[in-house]
Amino acid sequence: MPTSLVSLDAQARKVLDLGRQAHEPPFETGTPEQARRAYNNSFPGLQGER
Repeated sequence: MPTSLVSLDAQARKVLDLGRQAHEPPFETGTPEQARRAYNNSFPGLQGER
C-alpha cells in the first residue's frame, strides 16, 4: 500500500482492508444482486443482525 497518500484513520483503513481480503469484484462491475452479495461477503461484521 502506498504510504505517500493522505493518512487514513486506522478504523477506516481496517474497513478497506476487510473489503480487499474478501476478493470480491468491485460493486460497480456487476449487477445490483452481485453488488449486494459482494458487499455482504466483504463486510459481514458491519451488517448487524438481519
